[in-house]
Amino acid sequence: MALDGRKIAGNASLEQNRDEEWLKEEVGKLLAEALERIEEKKRQAMVNQERMERKLLTKRGREAHKQRGSTIEPVFGQMVMRGLVRFMLRGSNKVRAE
Repeated sequence: MALDGRKIAGNASLEQNRDEEWLKEEVGKLLAEALERIEEKKRQAMVNQERMERKLLTKRGREAHKQRGSTIEPVFGQMVMRGLVRFMLRGSNKVRAE
């Protein structure tokens, strides 16, 4: 199996044989692609963070975030205090029954 997950046939012909230099180039390309994907995820995370920071600068955004403290966070805190850190079933109806 290749580094990128592709399966490679074991009966490659002599014309298909590659030298060490080719292999280094291909591995370099794969690493560059992987690094680019990582960098893109970091950029996207920064965009999301900046968007949230801008939203919190508005009056409407601050009000919405303040409301979270009185609606969602206490529920999670109560669940943890009761020892319910994980549900065994999936789906809101099954979780309610659990």
